[in-house]
Amino acid sequence: MLMTTSRRKSRLVTAREPNGRIQREGREDTAPTEIRRLRDAALRGMRDPEWGTELGRLYLEGTITDSMYAAGKRWRDHATEYRRSIGAFPVKSASLERGSLSHPLDPESTDGLKQVVRENNAAERFFEAHSVLVCMGQGTESIIRRLCEDDLSLCGMVELKKARYGLSRLADHYRLTGNEKTLMSDR
Repeated sequence: MLMTTSRRKSRLVTAREPNGRIQREGREDTAPTEIRRLRDAALRGMRDPEWGTELGRLYLEGTITDSMYAAGKRWRDHATEYRRSIGAFPVKSASLERGSLSHPLDPESTDGLKQVVRENNAAERFFEAHSVLVCMGQGTESIIRRLCEDDLSLCGMVELKKARYGLSRLADHYRLTGNEKTLMSDR
């Protein structure tokens, strides 16, 4: 009995109809050819570039849920803000400077103090989410970083399972799932 309970918790929770079937209303099953066309159009610049990413592909294929997708996007945004706050730029960037004649703000000025506060807040948000991933162990943090930040594909079912688990924990951390009971028991 204990085995089935734990096995049931690891599955994705989906809305169901009164007869027990998975709810069909509001659910759109996209044909694989349509997914391919949308992704190709995104890579050519004719559609939102988000659908050309690995995270977007997993979402379009139905491999990850809405909350997992939103958590992955939020992680990517927080990691970008953190890198910007410490002055680290991605290697893939065409321009390594913010502007041709730009200088950092004076930290003693009012604008400089506001920027310092923004950068500290960005670092805190990143560190809180990062600690959630690090506590999961066994490479989950590096898998999430490769998927969301570096836009690299996952290798095999083990990495997919860890990515889904990591994204669901991030969704809980960001309160995207509404699962308050789990959040309180983790603290």
